[in-house]
Amino acid sequence: RLSARLGRNEFLARVGGDEFVAVKLDVFSINQAREFAKSLREEICRPIEQGDRVLSVGASLGVTLFPDDGGTVDELLGRADLAMYRAKQSPAAKICRYDASMDENSRNRSALAMELRYAIERDELELHYQPQTEVGTGEVIGYEALLRWHHPVRGLVGPNEFIPIAEETGLIVPIGEWVLKTACAEAASWRRQVKIAVNIAPAQIA
Repeated sequence: RLSARLGRNEFLARVGGDEFVAVKLDVFSINQAREFAKSLREEICRPIEQGDRVLSVGASLGVTLFPDDGGTVDELLGRADLAMYRAKQSPAAKICRYDASMDENSRNRSALAMELRYAIERDELELHYQPQTEVGTGEVIGYEALLRWHHPVRGLVGPNEFIPIAEETGLIVPIGEWVLKTACAEAASWRRQVKIAVNIAPAQIA
């Protein structure tokens, strides 16, 4: 289907897993590049009918333009990759153009990932407990354990910032084990017996 959608001076190839690279030559504006990306995404996202079932597919695209975003193939591919991951993280924009701030964000995420490896042994993680109440009586019937990271330099790092990094790097497994053990140990020490809820990552279940 994608091959049928390609026009003159357009090329597409699968490079591994579920990733594809598309190239359009003779592009004179970012709008042309965006229209090309939009056309490919529309084709990918068309429902696939198989017997009595309909399969839905999604796609996130990163766009770079030569020579504005890079002078070599490696630069263009690397920066398109950064833009694609920005698109993946966005709830709305599934086609993203590269901008220089993405390199800074990438470096920042890499630094956070390195520092997160030592967060447990440095005792930088802690749990906060959010009450769960019975609506009718207002009685507290349980708690949800919420993970917080107190970075020695950055201060409080939000879970929306470090949890995705932990999942991408596999650190979510040892961190998740720490959360479970710590939450259970603390709950066992409470006088009143109440339920405790802990969020579990797919990698932990696996």
